[in-house]
Amino acid sequence: MKVNTPPTNPADAVIPRSPDYDQTTDWLVLPENPDKHPVDVFWVYPTVLANDTQWLMDIDDPELRQAALHTVTTQASVFEGQANIYAPAYRQTNIGILFAQGDTTLIHQTANQDVEAAFKYYLENYNNGHPFILAGHSQGSEHLVEIATRLWGKSPKHNLLVAAYTLGWSVTPGDIEKNPAIKICKEADQTGCFIAYNSIAPGKQSKIGSLTRGKSYVVNPLSWKTDSVFAPASLNLESTFFNDDGSTASYANFATAQVVNSGLQVLAAKPDILGPTSGPYAGIYHSFDYSLFYKNIQDNVALRIKSFANKPKARFAILSDLHYCNTSLIDEGDAFKKYLISNPKLFRESDAIIKAAVEEIIAADVDFVLVAGDMTKDGEQMNHRSVAEHFDKLKKAGISTWVTTGNHDINNSDAKKYTGKSTSPVQTVTPDEFIKIYENHGYGEKPDPNLDSLSYVCEPVPGVKLIVIDSCIYVDVLDEDNPTKPVTGGTITAKTEKWIIDQIHEAKKEGKIVYGMMHHGILEHFSGQSKMYNDFVVQDFDNLSEKFAKAGLEIMFTGHFHATDIVTKSWADQAGTHTYSLTDIETGSLASYPVPYRICTINADGSLDITTKKIEKIDPVKDGHNSMNAEKPTFQEYAKAYGTEGLQKLGQIVYSKQDFNKKEATLLGNLFAESLMVHYTGDESISAEARRHIDDAAKISESVAQGFLSLQTDLYPADNNLKSQTIFTITPNNACSKDGGKVTIKGNVLGNGNDITSVTIAGNAAPIISQTDRSVTVTAETGAPGTGDIEITSKSKGVTSIHGAFTYTDCKPMSSVSTPVIAAPVVK
Repeated sequence: MKVNTPPTNPADAVIPRSPDYDQTTDWLVLPENPDKHPVDVFWVYPTVLANDTQWLMDIDDPELRQAALHTVTTQASVFEGQANIYAPAYRQTNIGILFAQGDTTLIHQTANQDVEAAFKYYLENYNNGHPFILAGHSQGSEHLVEIATRLWGKSPKHNLLVAAYTLGWSVTPGDIEKNPAIKICKEADQTGCFIAYNSIAPGKQSKIGSLTRGKSYVVNPLSWKTDSVFAPASLNLESTFFNDDGSTASYANFATAQVVNSGLQVLAAKPDILGPTSGPYAGIYHSFDYSLFYKNIQDNVALRIKSFANKPKARFAILSDLHYCNTSLIDEGDAFKKYLISNPKLFRESDAIIKAAVEEIIAADVDFVLVAGDMTKDGEQMNHRSVAEHFDKLKKAGISTWVTTGNHDINNSDAKKYTGKSTSPVQTVTPDEFIKIYENHGYGEKPDPNLDSLSYVCEPVPGVKLIVIDSCIYVDVLDEDNPTKPVTGGTITAKTEKWIIDQIHEAKKEGKIVYGMMHHGILEHFSGQSKMYNDFVVQDFDNLSEKFAKAGLEIMFTGHFHATDIVTKSWADQAGTHTYSLTDIETGSLASYPVPYRICTINADGSLDITTKKIEKIDPVKDGHNSMNAEKPTFQEYAKAYGTEGLQKLGQIVYSKQDFNKKEATLLGNLFAESLMVHYTGDESISAEARRHIDDAAKISESVAQGFLSLQTDLYPADNNLKSQTIFTITPNNACSKDGGKVTIKGNVLGNGNDITSVTIAGNAAPIISQTDRSVTVTAETGAPGTGDIEITSKSKGVTSIHGAFTYTDCKPMSSVSTPVIAAPVVK
């Protein structure tokens, strides 16, 4: 095969007019009905320019356009009937670029920029939220892969990728190193991944080096795996070849396939169909990459489309309260030891912990990460920059990170270096500096300038709106002449409140899933929290939570208290016809036992499933955790012992300063640590031993003991692992123990509408007033004060148990209940 190249130097090529993708005439193919299929294909045709007159295709040349259009028939037709085809015209390079003398940068960049512009135009103007397939061949695939190495993972819309069929080109380890967001397909039903192969006869790998670019990943189209297992011709459903007159010839079981040395080695039943059987180009089946496996590709497209439709909309991780601390700022001196008394966190291990968390999250293949504030120990600028560098690793892997402020993070006068017995201030950050540091991790979405907070809104994946709320108080708290302590509590200003409700309404109107995220709690996570630890729920939380729920917000992600805990609250409208609920999903601290993070799955139906993970292993840390420590060999054992000891010391010191003797302060301090550690872990369950400890504490102080009991009593629903289908609304979820009252329970697994036979509340029978397939209204009879389960028995669903869902109160007005402040040493 001889190629006659244009006579001019490629660097001096005549540049044809640029396509204008706003003009339909500059597209080869656009669907007549863009909603005919739920999935699109963005097709980039292979090389059709092979003359000796021009280096770049003139997209107005009718013969070249016809040749490009022909590839839609012979190759992109595998997608017809399953997807809407979008094929842009682009100024592709002459095939002579392979043999050109001189600098080919200009002509290659021109072609590549056209394809990039067309793809961006498609996403912005034609996509309309459709899942899509990227597909091309040869030069078309080359441009798609090159664009992916630069851009993939930088737009939420990339999550809509069903698969990329970049046949006749290659994806190399170097491409993945440049952009780890590119995934290789390794299973037939995998989505969001790339498929590449180059078909050859045995022993011809050296002839396609320019296509494989050395070592490359190869997906076998008969097994859809990347291994080297031989796939027999019996797996080849049908090969289809297109003749010049428009006719086709199809053959079942036509060819085998095996991955060998970065090529797809093929043994064909009729090799003469595939071109010359002798000469320099014999055995190069490049032109037939689609034809050889035509039916297998068709069926695989259908499988991946089905898999995408049934797959979760997204998976994401939640982190909170990282409290990162550069160890250069701390030592073993008295000043830092004093600081640790009220802040017993894993500061020395914080870098190793975040490193481990980032590695695990990347391996978990999530789409994005939420971080609910308190990135740093105390707002130190150098610590913020280190945290952002860790998040940069997520970004490089194609995982976006969305952060909010924490009470430790901005204008913090505790930003200090600890040396021996003394401290010295270090640079903290202002609100503007905070935005700048996390510009690539959420704050690139600039907060509305009309707001009086650093709140913003984003769409981490299409169809999911996240309202990121700044609930922290840091304005004017740092005064050089009169520095004040950072404010632990939080508030939502009137302006921000209105903005949040407007954003919820807008998301609902657009049919999007809407979540909120802020540092402070929006609901109480245990009875009396707002009285014992009022700084850990946002001011006016009762009113705000109800307003947000009635506007349509169902889930708020929070942090701050360092506990792995989930609570749900329900409200009914005045007529009692509609029920609203809000679930506060609090994530524990990465700097405190049990060092948790969460993995959440948004299901195809929009529901949310939650799994809690723990950091089990970190790199050994000088003066901190060492995995070879015989007494505490595992990191979890070390973290638990460290946290327990720190909280015991804090509790004992605080109680000894109150009206308790040394023995009493020791008992209460130890029980304080025990109760918090149970609450931090989630899914609290009071053991017989813990009950004895609480009874002993009650002899010293009933109100203190009540606080410990509250911390160790889990409120509905489950905390660590939760399927959204098990979330119910219970209205009301409490009643006076002497009076009882009417209670409505709503959910989607209750019965068939008339077969619920019994309901019990906290062990007491609750007579049924009415029922439907999704709700039941009962009478809660009188019961003993305390929290208990609801059990619903139906013929069709069996027993549905709702753990810790209902509380009988002691009927005392809240104002008359003794507030157990002394049960609450504060860990900020």
